[in-house]
Amino acid sequence: MKLHKLSLLCIFAMSAVAFAQTGLRETNNTPGTVPRLGGNVLLDHGDAAIGRTTGGLVSSKLTGLPDGQDSTVTADDFDVTADRIWLIDAITTTGFTNLANDPDAFGIVIYEDSTTTPGTPGDQVFEWEGVPSNGIDDTLQEFQFGSPIVLTGGRYWISTYGIYNGVSDLADGRWNWGSGPTAIDNDLHLADFADLFGICCDWTSATDLGVGDRSTSFVLMGTETDCVDPELVGINGQPGQNGEIIIQGSPGCTYTVTITNSDGSTSQYDVAIPDCGGGICEGTLNIIIPADATIGVGQQGQSPTGGTIGTVPTLGEWGLIAFVTLLMGGALIMMRKRRLA
Repeated sequence: MKLHKLSLLCIFAMSAVAFAQTGLRETNNTPGTVPRLGGNVLLDHGDAAIGRTTGGLVSSKLTGLPDGQDSTVTADDFDVTADRIWLIDAITTTGFTNLANDPDAFGIVIYEDSTTTPGTPGDQVFEWEGVPSNGIDDTLQEFQFGSPIVLTGGRYWISTYGIYNGVSDLADGRWNWGSGPTAIDNDLHLADFADLFGICCDWTSATDLGVGDRSTSFVLMGTETDCVDPELVGINGQPGQNGEIIIQGSPGCTYTVTITNSDGSTSQYDVAIPDCGGGICEGTLNIIIPADATIGVGQQGQSPTGGTIGTVPTLGEWGLIAFVTLLMGGALIMMRKRRLA
């Protein structure tokens, strides 16, 4: 009887694996060439590069499921050259759905390589969800970003997925990310967070899943640079008057100065670093120095990383504070005199 039960368990397990292997991948019409948005191509990981013909692996988020358990997604890796920085301003991907309804939106996540399990996705460094710049198209997605995604040298993983609002079953919402058999670096990985295939929940390689495809289709566009992280040197001038904000960084690079006001509002200004003949040079932003604000600098389009400096309230504000203090002091003196009388 025990042997019989064991046999049944083995058969069930094998059936589950077989279902996962066959159900993860679907096919569709032969894809076309991936258009490239304006700009320099950092990495062509598109259909031709990965040998894609008609295949795709499931990569979907179903918002009808509980948060954190609402997605079965695919990810693939890429490398940024050591000692270099990539400023990614556009990404294209290809895929398809075999259903009548297209996704309501798409998402992109970029992960660092895991420090505990190298060769698998680790911590998130970028996340975006919404409608691509070319609208909803299940076969081609063009993502353009107002501020570049800044990645320093190292290995990363990218995941793109179709989002179906209010859906809780793949029969009502499934998008497949275009995939092909040509291996580029590590195998693609899949995580069944929603347990839709009974293989929840760790990132698992295509080889371990028994899937023949090894890579997914994407193209990264932007600029490669060797700009070091900037530093905020100082401020010349008084609040409310014309002055200079001085930063330092790599010559030929552009950085972003961010001013955060006391009410939480922010303003950003790009500052180009001129060539001074050395490895690190200074650049200046001529501006009316804001009062009661925090000033910082970071890579172009990014939040401050090179330290911050706070400015004091204007003289008028200090005067008002002193005036109120004097009034309160006078009132206390008058109250004490009345009590003594």
